[in-house]
Amino acid sequence: MPAPINSGARLDRLPISRFHWNILGLIGAGAFLDAFDIYLANGALAAMVKTGFTDLRLGSFFISATFMGMMIGAGLSGYLGDRFGRRYSYQANLAIFGLASLAACFAPDIYWLILLRFIMGIGLGAELVVAAGTLCEFVPPATRGRWTALLALIINSGLLGATAVGYWVIPHLGWRYMFAIAGVGAMVAWFLRHRMPESPAGSKRLAGSKRRRPPSPRSSDRSRRASASSRRSRAWSVTRCRPRRSRRCSRAA
Repeated sequence: MPAPINSGARLDRLPISRFHWNILGLIGAGAFLDAFDIYLANGALAAMVKTGFTDLRLGSFFISATFMGMMIGAGLSGYLGDRFGRRYSYQANLAIFGLASLAACFAPDIYWLILLRFIMGIGLGAELVVAAGTLCEFVPPATRGRWTALLALIINSGLLGATAVGYWVIPHLGWRYMFAIAGVGAMVAWFLRHRMPESPAGSKRLAGSKRRRPPSPRSSDRSRRASASSRRSRAWSVTRCRPRRSRRCSRAA
């Protein structure tokens, strides 16, 4: 059997190339939209209060729902990434906050918007955790600090992007279009990252969990029944052949 190839060690030895920049672009796009979605809440809430869609008391629940969901998403993202792989985790959280942002455009009242903002927060909190972990598994150890700093620069630029876009969009189009921009951008990034490979460490963990996975009870019962049936058939053939020393039994022996 051929020896397994350690893709992680080979990636660590490779020089920085276009592949690494593509990975940074795909991960950074989702992280930028994550920060954009977080920071758009300030301008959107001010517009909602001004138009009478909500008041300050319910607006505080709207802001709190974001960070409550982010806390839950950040706590679950590590487990899901180790259990199902980094690729599954970052695609799932991007779809969660992207679809919830699109649904927030059509929220009939503030109560629905608070619920959708909580769902958004689950995806928003998970995205930031998985983005840094996935990038570090692709880049060489000698340059991980610099690449993590680049990712942090992209994330923090989401504040500038949200305020700059909101400066024109909210007065002219309304606060709902801010959620539409974040949702459409997240879906575009999800489509672009659809073919992004699994990280080497994630592939290794998934392969190891498959090898260590115990057999299901149904398969164990089936194998026990098959072995018992085989033992009974062998015992029946021996008992049948003992009284008669026929030619067929002697050939079988």
